[in-house]
Amino acid sequence: MVIKDSKSLYSLIEHIDPNNKDHLTQFEELTKIYPNFHLLRIYYLKALQKQEVSSFDKNLSHASIATYDRELLYQFIESDLTLKKINTKNRNCLLYTSDAADEENSVDLGGR
Repeated sequence: MVIKDSKSLYSLIEHIDPNNKDHLTQFEELTKIYPNFHLLRIYYLKALQKQEVSSFDKNLSHASIATYDRELLYQFIESDLTLKKINTKNRNCLLYTSDAADEENSVDLGGR
């Protein structure tokens, strides 16, 4: 799937399979193009976790620094939710950017 507009992006999100290597590649490419698009980063993180990619810990650190509600991030990462069950139209998305993510400071998620 080629991402050419917001409609195709949300189509990818609605049909994502975190175990699909092609989806992981697409999210990786999109996060390079749009590094501050937090929603992309979170879905990319979920795919990294499911596929047990070694860069998961580094990306988790970056995502947690940029996340206002780390408990919500923790619940999403640790859940076995299928992403199709998540309503993308009514999703609360808190955007928060920080230089700390670029500096690769570590973050304690509490309970991990």
